[in-house]
Amino acid sequence: MAHGMPWDKMKENDIDEGEDQNVAQETNTSDRPPMSMIGDNVLLEVQKNDITAGGIALPETRQTEFKIGKVLAAGPGLNMECGSRAPMQVKVGDTVKFITKRSFDIDIHGQSYMITNESCIVGIL
Repeated sequence: MAHGMPWDKMKENDIDEGEDQNVAQETNTSDRPPMSMIGDNVLLEVQKNDITAGGIALPETRQTEFKIGKVLAAGPGLNMECGSRAPMQVKVGDTVKFITKRSFDIDIHGQSYMITNESCIVGIL
């Protein structure tokens, strides 16, 4: 334990309860994505596509190649060898079709999302 640091002198009661509530309200805004992305990573809210346009229910094994999702957060792009960044082709709010083989599921605050690389996105719908 480091001594002489500002937090060493703080007591449990030094923080006002009103301050705690304000912090909680600020962090629970609906316009903020549940997680920030880095590099060319993209956070997606997956749409259920288990029924075809003709009304046929697909078994889960046939739903795994491609999925459709809404972009909730996107990183700034990949760093290139020359030192600049490759710009992202997708932006928050885009609906995209993506390959699920190199994507993974993530649970954030009880909600299910998927994270993938921009290279796994095959198109913007």
